[in-house]
Amino acid sequence: MPRALPATTVTQPLRTSPGTVRRQHLATDQQQLCRQFAVTGGDKFAGVEWHPGSNGAPLLNGALATIECELVDTFPGGDHVIVLGRITALDPADRPRETGPLLYYRRTYGRLR
Repeated sequence: MPRALPATTVTQPLRTSPGTVRRQHLATDQQQLCRQFAVTGGDKFAGVEWHPGSNGAPLLNGALATIECELVDTFPGGDHVIVLGRITALDPADRPRETGPLLYYRRTYGRLR
């Protein structure tokens, strides 16, 4: 599962140490949480409820779905780092079906209809 991450992100060590990564899909009602993790600097986990996943990676409580991976490799990609992980766990959250995924496109939040 390849994914590109900004090489300068403060949470980069949390994503790649100790050999684990995770991808979480936020719900439409989690825009503020998305904004909190999108800013540069500061403690992104301040005030955020989370729990360790099966591989030890921090998982945000209330995420719509979570994919946990074992870190396979990283590659330089300009001002990003491309992360390759082997999926080890999939967890659809216990949320109502009417709660859809949070979408972000061209600097605007949206939802599936």
